Amino acid sequence: MEWISGMNAAVNYLEEHILEEPDLEELGRLAGCSAHHFQRIFTYICGITLSEYLRRRRMSLAAVDLKNESAKVIDIAQKYGYDSPTAFNRTFQTVHGISPTQARESGVRLKAFPPIVFQMIVKGTQEMNYRIEKRSAIRVLGKKIALKPTLEENFQITPVFWQRSSMDGTIETLAGMMDTDLLGLMGVSTCHARDNWEYYIAVATTKQNDAFEEFVIPASTWAVFYQEGPLMKVQELETRIVTEWLPTSGYEYANAPEIELYFNSDPDNARFEIWLPIVRQGEKNNMDEMFLHFLKDIPAEYQSFVLEPDEYLTAKGSKQTIKASKSGFVASYSSPASGRALLNYVFRKSGVKMRIYAEHIGEHPEVLNCLPDNMKSDIKKAGDCKKLTGFTCTPTCTAGYSFVMDGEEYRKCKNMAFFHSLNAGNMEHILKLIKAEIE
Repeated sequence: MEWISGMNAAVNYLEEHILEEPDLEELGRLAGCSAHHFQRIFTYICGITLSEYLRRRRMSLAAVDLKNESAKVIDIAQKYGYDSPTAFNRTFQTVHGISPTQARESGVRLKAFPPIVFQMIVKGTQEMNYRIEKRSAIRVLGKKIALKPTLEENFQITPVFWQRSSMDGTIETLAGMMDTDLLGLMGVSTCHARDNWEYYIAVATTKQNDAFEEFVIPASTWAVFYQEGPLMKVQELETRIVTEWLPTSGYEYANAPEIELYFNSDPDNARFEIWLPIVRQGEKNNMDEMFLHFLKDIPAEYQSFVLEPDEYLTAKGSKQTIKASKSGFVASYSSPASGRALLNYVFRKSGVKMRIYAEHIGEHPEVLNCLPDNMKSDIKKAGDCKKLTGFTCTPTCTAGYSFVMDGEEYRKCKNMAFFHSLNAGNMEHILKLIKAEIE
């Protein structure tokens, strides 16, 4: 399985850099997921956190070094990242049950912790209730906290955040704002990007409230798991998803937030869902190194919006082209049918924009009529096509587009007609424009 190979590659990387602080981003890249997801998968599969695994591995290697009587304990301590002999002694005793000095004695028993190797083991005698669901962007309002780089710290601070939000009335206020089909309190982990790891307690709503922060969960495909029982079973369900369902599902983690959805407040008899963002296995490998460089140029909050059109167009057979420019890497896609340009990204001072070459948009007035006002305004402001309006244009320029929107006819330049900013409000409609052109 590809994800197992990725996890083993990450462990090999850890071994090669065992004396260094772990590069979580590189580990996530090797495993084919985000740094946060890598830590979560590692912990659930191994039963210990990444930091604890590294602690045991280093102390296992330190025990071997201590058998060299010419090596000083303080030098070995510094080799494994301990400036204080006292701290090294404490950690060594925690792992081996004896002090570093005692470890040098003949005949003492020490513990060996070899490198982990991931293998496929078929499990799953207990059924799991799940569904695959595609959702457009979800707007939520709530309160957030900054998450730490390590999973252990986050396991400590998020329960405190929930408790505080319950006591100060936040949860009660949020519950009164729910007005969509997602009727439940959400825990949203926005840990798919490189920076700004955050956790929201929020609800899906169309309402406004200046006391809370807005976050838009990008359109994604989700594996949704339902369970009832004590709240402590949330982590148990998450473990089973990663260790039992994910390896044989044909899917892997997508670069999108994770969601916990709670339907009631009874901690002993809770009803809840875990929403796991997914893509079909192997589709991530379609993105080469240049695409990853391009993706890094996209603001973190919009990276998932770029991945969704990429996933859709790649599946439809669109050719992806990545080029370097002064403003960074630029991605473009061709029409699967004609081979002509279909979509590209342009970097502007005002932000990232998407240009869609919608040759057949005149056949889809229903898509144009449903566009938000800001996108309609962009279209109306775009320059008219000179060739279609009887004027002379550049000889190499092909004619633009004729279409009707809201009952009014337009003849617009193909390079400017559908040139829109990349943001949460536009993304759903941009995808509809792309799909109307292909389908």
